[in-house]
This record gives sequence, structure tokens and C-alpha cells, in this order.
Amino acid sequence: MKKNGRIINMPKSPLKIFKDALAASYNNHIDELGTKENPNCISRSSSKLTFNDAWNLIEPYKPHFVCMWREDSYFGDYDHWEFGACNIAENGYGSVFIFINVKPEDAEKIFEKYKLKKEYY
Repeated sequence: MKKNGRIINMPKSPLKIFKDALAASYNNHIDELGTKENPNCISRSSSKLTFNDAWNLIEPYKPHFVCMWREDSYFGDYDHWEFGACNIAENGYGSVFIFINVKPEDAEKIFEKYKLKKEYY
């Protein structure tokens, strides 16, 4: 099957895409790094932030948005598309990461709705 894949035309502000992915997800989580509650600067820790709170700490601070194909043999999970977001710039809170896992058939509906282009390599 596919080994590696990604979305190559993710818009600069994909909030609607991520909300649709969250609604269709079978698994999602928010992690943080270097925060007051989780001061570890080496590995991410689970966060108590809501999706909206995490988004507000990511989007204004040099955000990085991706959507990557994940094969089950790699993670021991379903084949899925992972929608991910994190802040790169300092936001006064720490690094925040959003991970949303969506089954392929549900992700395809999102890709069609927003005209997202896939690339496999």
C-alpha cells in the first residue's frame, strides 16, 4: 500500500478543515512541551487544553500545519491521515501540538470538500 503521503496545498489558516477532521476523527489528542504545567523540554506531555484553546495558542504564533498519511504497520493502528498543528514561535505558554487521526474514507470527504491535493512518495 502507500508508504508516505502528504497534503501539498494546505491553506495558511485551515481552521475549518481541522474542525471537520476533528468531527470525523477516531482519535485525537493535544500535547504540550515546555509549559508551566509540563515544563519538560525534551518530550511532549498530554495537555488539558481544549481544541479551541490549543488552536488559539498555535495559529497566531508562526503555525505549522500538516496532513500526513500514516500506515498501520508504522504505528500499530489503522491506516489513517493525521492532521497536525503546532506553534513554532514563542507564545508565552509553550509549545502546543494538535494531532487528529482520521480514517482514509472520512479524510477523502474532507479532501474533496476543500480541494486538497495528495502526494505520495
